Amino acid sequence: MVRLRLAMAGKHKSHFFKMVAMDQRKARDGRALEILGTYDTVESKIVVCDLVGIERWIKKGAQMSQSMKKIYKIAKKQLSSVQIEQ
Repeated sequence: MVRLRLAMAGKHKSHFFKMVAMDQRKARDGRALEILGTYDTVESKIVVCDLVGIERWIKKGAQMSQSMKKIYKIAKKQLSSVQIEQ
């Protein structure tokens, strides 16, 4: 089963996470099927997020981890506020 989750990257004391789609049996930092964005934990902000890609994986039956659900919700909220301003 495919799972949407976070994979750790970066260096010591300044790491960030990649939002990825990967087989749930793989290790946390294993090879991903697709990279869907990045999340910076130091500044607590979403750097890049592919909402279309995430929704495509959900339609295929992928499940999100708890942390991905929170980040996805924030990303959708930010996108809707940007569209309203324009």
